[in-house]
Amino acid sequence: MTQFVLAASIIASLKAGGYSDVEINDLQSAVRGFEQAVLPRKKEREAEAENILRESRGRYTREILEEVFDIVDKGPIGPVRGAWFGETLSPHNRTNLYALYSQPTANLNALIDELRESGDLGYLGEWRRAGNRGMRTGAATLFMYLYSPDRYNVWLPKTHGGLSRLRRLGDEFPKGGSELSPDEYRVLYRAFNEHAIAVREENGFAPQIMDWFLFAVDEVKSNPANPGLRALIEGRMTP
Repeated sequence: MTQFVLAASIIASLKAGGYSDVEINDLQSAVRGFEQAVLPRKKEREAEAENILRESRGRYTREILEEVFDIVDKGPIGPVRGAWFGETLSPHNRTNLYALYSQPTANLNALIDELRESGDLGYLGEWRRAGNRGMRTGAATLFMYLYSPDRYNVWLPKTHGGLSRLRRLGDEFPKGGSELSPDEYRVLYRAFNEHAIAVREENGFAPQIMDWFLFAVDEVKSNPANPGLRALIEGRMTP
Protein backbone atom coordinates (compact mmCIF):
# COMPACT_ATOMS: atom_id res chain seq x y z
CA MET A 1 0.00 0.00 0.00
CA THR A 2 1.30 3.45 -0.91
CA GLN A 3 2.43 5.51 2.07
CA PHE A 4 0.43 8.71 2.39
CA VAL A 5 2.58 11.83 2.08
CA LEU A 6 1.39 15.32 2.88
CA ALA A 7 1.79 17.95 0.20
CA ALA A 8 5.23 19.57 0.12
CA SER A 9 3.68 22.97 0.91
CA ILE A 10 2.03 21.56 4.05
CA ILE A 11 5.22 19.86 5.19
CA ALA A 12 7.09 23.14 4.69
CA SER A 13 4.48 24.98 6.76
CA LEU A 14 4.72 22.39 9.54
CA LYS A 15 8.51 22.61 9.62
CA ALA A 16 8.33 26.40 9.69
CA GLY A 17 5.93 26.05 12.61
CA GLY A 18 8.43 23.99 14.60
CA TYR A 19 7.20 20.46 13.88
CA SER A 20 9.80 17.70 14.06
CA ASP A 21 10.17 14.96 11.46
CA VAL A 22 8.66 12.52 13.99
CA GLU A 23 5.58 14.73 14.46
CA ILE A 24 5.14 15.13 10.71
CA ASN A 25 5.45 11.38 10.17
CA ASP A 26 2.95 10.77 12.97
CA LEU A 27 0.50 13.15 11.33
CA GLN A 28 0.91 11.40 7.99
CA SER A 29 0.32 8.01 9.59
CA ALA A 30 -2.75 9.36 11.40
CA VAL A 31 -4.20 10.65 8.12
CA ARG A 32 -3.73 7.24 6.54
CA GLY A 33 -5.41 5.54 9.51
CA PHE A 34 -8.25 8.06 9.48
CA GLU A 35 -8.98 7.57 5.79
CA GLN A 36 -9.11 3.79 6.27
CA ALA A 37 -10.85 3.41 9.63
CA VAL A 38 -12.96 6.55 10.13
CA LEU A 39 -13.72 8.48 6.96
CA PRO A 40 -16.21 6.09 5.27
CA ARG A 41 -18.48 5.94 8.31
CA LYS A 42 -18.11 9.66 9.00
CA LYS A 43 -19.34 10.41 5.47
CA GLU A 44 -22.33 8.13 5.97
CA ARG A 45 -23.29 9.68 9.29
CA GLU A 46 -23.09 13.22 8.00
CA ALA A 47 -25.06 12.39 4.85
CA GLU A 48 -27.74 10.81 7.05
CA ALA A 49 -27.89 13.91 9.24
CA GLU A 50 -28.09 16.23 6.23
CA ASN A 51 -30.92 14.21 4.75
CA ILE A 52 -32.92 14.78 7.95
CA LEU A 53 -32.19 18.52 7.86
CA ARG A 54 -33.13 18.78 4.21
CA GLU A 55 -36.43 17.00 4.72
CA SER A 56 -37.19 19.18 7.76
CA ARG A 57 -36.42 22.56 6.17
CA GLY A 58 -38.01 25.41 8.13
CA ARG A 59 -39.37 23.17 10.89
CA TYR A 60 -36.35 22.03 12.89
CA THR A 61 -37.89 20.93 16.17
CA ARG A 62 -35.87 20.11 19.26
CA GLU A 63 -36.37 16.40 18.52
CA ILE A 64 -35.10 16.77 14.96
CA LEU A 65 -32.01 18.72 15.99
CA GLU A 66 -31.31 16.26 18.80
CA GLU A 67 -31.37 13.40 16.30
CA VAL A 68 -29.08 15.27 13.90
CA PHE A 69 -26.60 16.18 16.64
CA ASP A 70 -26.52 12.62 17.97
CA ILE A 71 -25.81 11.21 14.51
CA VAL A 72 -22.86 13.51 13.78
CA ASP A 73 -21.47 13.88 17.31
CA LYS A 74 -21.73 10.60 19.17
CA GLY A 75 -18.88 8.13 18.76
CA PRO A 76 -17.24 5.89 18.34
CA ILE A 77 -16.12 5.92 14.73
CA GLY A 78 -13.28 3.42 14.46
CA PRO A 79 -10.74 4.30 17.14
CA VAL A 80 -12.10 7.82 17.68
CA ARG A 81 -14.16 7.93 20.90
CA GLY A 82 -16.38 10.45 22.60
CA ALA A 83 -18.12 13.56 21.32
CA TRP A 84 -16.86 14.36 17.84
CA PHE A 85 -17.29 18.13 18.20
CA GLY A 86 -16.28 18.34 21.84
CA GLU A 87 -18.14 21.00 23.84
CA THR A 88 -19.86 22.41 20.75
CA LEU A 89 -22.79 19.99 21.01
CA SER A 90 -22.53 19.26 24.74
CA PRO A 91 -25.78 18.77 26.71
CA HIS A 92 -25.41 22.27 28.17
CA ASN A 93 -24.99 23.93 24.78
CA ARG A 94 -27.82 21.90 23.27
CA THR A 95 -30.14 22.95 26.09
CA ASN A 96 -29.25 26.61 25.51
CA LEU A 97 -30.02 26.22 21.82
CA TYR A 98 -33.33 24.45 22.35
CA ALA A 99 -34.41 27.13 24.82
CA LEU A 100 -34.70 29.47 21.86
CA TYR A 101 -37.87 27.68 20.81
CA SER A 102 -39.63 29.37 23.73
CA GLN A 103 -38.55 32.77 22.38
CA PRO A 104 -40.57 33.45 19.20
CA THR A 105 -38.48 36.51 18.32
CA ALA A 106 -35.34 34.35 18.08
CA ASN A 107 -36.66 32.65 14.92
CA LEU A 108 -34.09 29.85 15.13
CA ASN A 109 -35.47 27.95 12.14
CA ALA A 110 -35.09 30.98 9.86
CA LEU A 111 -31.51 31.50 11.04
CA ILE A 112 -30.57 27.88 10.32
CA ASP A 113 -32.00 28.13 6.80
CA GLU A 114 -30.26 31.46 6.14
CA LEU A 115 -26.91 30.07 7.26
CA ARG A 116 -27.24 26.86 5.28
CA GLU A 117 -28.44 28.39 2.04
CA SER A 118 -26.28 31.53 1.98
CA GLY A 119 -23.04 30.43 3.65
CA ASP A 120 -22.93 33.93 5.16
CA LEU A 121 -21.95 33.85 8.83
CA GLY A 122 -22.91 37.51 9.03
CA TYR A 123 -26.46 36.27 9.64
CA LEU A 124 -25.25 34.85 12.95
CA GLY A 125 -23.77 38.25 13.82
CA GLU A 126 -27.04 40.01 13.03
CA TRP A 127 -28.97 37.46 15.06
CA ARG A 128 -26.71 37.82 18.09
CA ARG A 129 -26.65 41.61 17.78
CA ALA A 130 -30.45 41.46 18.13
CA GLY A 131 -29.91 39.97 21.60
CA ASN A 132 -30.23 36.26 20.82
CA ARG A 133 -27.86 33.73 22.37
CA GLY A 134 -27.60 29.95 22.31
CA MET A 135 -25.74 29.49 19.02
CA ARG A 136 -22.10 30.26 18.34
CA THR A 137 -19.79 29.79 15.40
CA GLY A 138 -19.28 26.04 15.91
CA ALA A 139 -22.92 25.00 15.62
CA ALA A 140 -23.66 27.65 12.98
CA THR A 141 -20.86 26.51 10.66
CA LEU A 142 -21.73 22.86 11.33
CA PHE A 143 -25.16 23.49 9.78
CA MET A 144 -23.43 25.11 6.81
CA TYR A 145 -20.91 22.28 6.47
CA LEU A 146 -23.58 19.57 6.54
CA TYR A 147 -25.45 21.42 3.80
CA SER A 148 -22.38 21.62 1.55
CA PRO A 149 -19.17 19.95 2.81
CA ASP A 150 -17.24 20.96 -0.30
CA ARG A 151 -17.98 24.67 0.25
CA TYR A 152 -17.89 25.15 4.02
CA ASN A 153 -15.78 24.06 6.98
CA VAL A 154 -16.55 23.88 10.69
CA TRP A 155 -15.00 26.83 12.53
CA LEU A 156 -13.91 25.87 16.03
CA PRO A 157 -10.96 26.81 18.26
CA LYS A 158 -9.23 23.55 17.32
CA THR A 159 -9.77 23.86 13.56
CA HIS A 160 -8.71 27.50 13.69
CA GLY A 161 -5.69 26.43 15.74
CA GLY A 162 -4.71 23.88 13.12
CA LEU A 163 -4.64 26.53 10.40
CA SER A 164 -2.68 28.84 12.69
CA ARG A 165 -0.08 26.11 13.25
CA LEU A 166 0.10 25.70 9.47
CA ARG A 167 0.87 29.42 9.39
CA ARG A 168 -2.23 30.13 7.31
CA LEU A 169 -3.98 32.25 9.96
CA GLY A 170 -2.28 34.60 12.37
CA ASP A 171 -5.18 35.72 14.53
CA GLU A 172 -6.51 33.79 17.52
CA PHE A 173 -9.98 32.30 17.47
CA PRO A 174 -12.47 34.86 18.84
CA LYS A 175 -12.95 34.27 22.55
CA GLY A 176 -16.36 33.17 23.79
CA GLY A 177 -16.96 36.37 25.72
CA SER A 178 -16.22 38.70 22.82
CA GLU A 179 -18.98 39.79 20.48
CA LEU A 180 -18.27 40.33 16.82
CA SER A 181 -20.12 42.54 14.38
CA PRO A 182 -21.91 40.90 11.45
CA ASP A 183 -19.12 42.04 9.13
CA GLU A 184 -16.47 40.60 11.46
CA TYR A 185 -18.24 37.23 11.55
CA ARG A 186 -18.46 37.34 7.77
CA VAL A 187 -14.86 38.38 7.06
CA LEU A 188 -13.18 36.19 9.68
CA TYR A 189 -15.08 33.07 8.68
CA ARG A 190 -14.46 33.68 4.99
CA ALA A 191 -10.70 33.88 5.64
CA PHE A 192 -10.76 30.70 7.74
CA ASN A 193 -12.85 28.82 5.20
CA GLU A 194 -10.78 29.86 2.19
CA HIS A 195 -7.57 28.78 3.87
CA ALA A 196 -9.11 25.46 4.94
CA ILE A 197 -10.25 24.77 1.38
CA ALA A 198 -6.78 25.65 0.07
CA VAL A 199 -5.18 23.15 2.47
CA ARG A 200 -7.74 20.53 1.45
CA GLU A 201 -7.03 21.03 -2.24
CA GLU A 202 -3.26 20.99 -1.75
CA ASN A 203 -3.54 17.56 -0.13
CA GLY A 204 -6.34 16.18 -2.31
CA PHE A 205 -8.44 15.49 0.80
CA ALA A 206 -12.13 14.65 0.87
CA PRO A 207 -14.06 17.56 2.44
CA GLN A 208 -15.15 15.35 5.36
CA ILE A 209 -11.58 14.94 6.59
CA MET A 210 -10.88 18.61 7.18
CA ASP A 211 -12.38 19.16 10.64
CA TRP A 212 -10.41 16.20 11.95
CA PHE A 213 -7.22 17.01 10.01
CA LEU A 214 -7.00 20.55 11.38
CA PHE A 215 -7.72 19.18 14.85
CA ALA A 216 -4.95 16.59 14.36
CA VAL A 217 -2.44 19.21 13.20
CA ASP A 218 -2.92 20.97 16.53
CA GLU A 219 -3.23 17.79 18.60
CA VAL A 220 -0.01 16.20 17.32
CA LYS A 221 1.83 19.15 18.79
CA SER A 222 -0.27 19.99 21.86
CA ASN A 223 -1.56 16.58 22.99
CA PRO A 224 0.30 13.77 21.19
CA ALA A 225 -0.83 11.17 23.77
CA ASN A 226 -4.50 11.49 22.71
CA PRO A 227 -5.63 7.81 22.64
CA GLY A 228 -7.65 8.07 19.43
CA LEU A 229 -4.84 9.90 17.67
CA ARG A 230 -2.26 7.35 18.87
CA ALA A 231 -4.48 4.50 17.63
CA LEU A 232 -4.63 6.05 14.16
CA ILE A 233 -0.88 6.72 14.13
CA GLU A 234 -0.15 3.13 15.11
CA GLY A 235 -2.73 1.60 12.79
CA ARG A 236 -4.96 0.20 15.55
CA MET A 237 -8.74 0.03 15.21
CA THR A 238 -9.27 0.71 18.92
CA PRO A 239 -7.38 3.09 21.25
